Amino acid sequence: MTFNAIDLYTAGLTFFDVQVDATPNDAWEQPSPCDGWSALDVLGHVGLINRMGIAILCNESPNVDLPDPPAVAIDGEPIAWWKQGLAEAHTALGALTEADLDREIDGLVERLPLRDGLTFPGADLFLHGWDLAATGGRTIVMPEDAIAYLTKVFESLPEEAIRRPGLFGPVVEVREGATGTEKLVALAGRRVG
Repeated sequence: MTFNAIDLYTAGLTFFDVQVDATPNDAWEQPSPCDGWSALDVLGHVGLINRMGIAILCNESPNVDLPDPPAVAIDGEPIAWWKQGLAEAHTALGALTEADLDREIDGLVERLPLRDGLTFPGADLFLHGWDLAATGGRTIVMPEDAIAYLTKVFESLPEEAIRRPGLFGPVVEVREGATGTEKLVALAGRRVG
């Protein structure tokens, strides 16, 4: 079996959750690599995108209101709010059948089977996990399977579909010898170092 968007989303949930747990309480108000967003805004945004992923998994409309700033979406204590969404995502993943994986959903540029259509929520979990780590001054390494999958996605999509406000910024140059993680986040428009 090859790494697909379900694998990306599942691994991304764990990856992002680890970064949430590693974020010190006093770092949530710190500015993140996402222009104009604090770490708490990153958490709010990813929590909402995760709800979009849950809706897709449950064959519901994935339309989610994305407020500005994203932190206002957090209801109650931030970590508990995230953990509740995490549990709901794992429940939805556990209920999937083989037939569900073949169900078509709307992707960024075309209709895709569900097994390939969770790329956007999965990408957000990894890229914003990096944002949380960077906010706290931590250096992290993404799994090679996720890096390879997301790099292929970035290279296959038309620039006008992904390089726009609210999605991804222009590619950023990286130093010679950059790691796979650094290359991927630069491909997504983040400055490294």
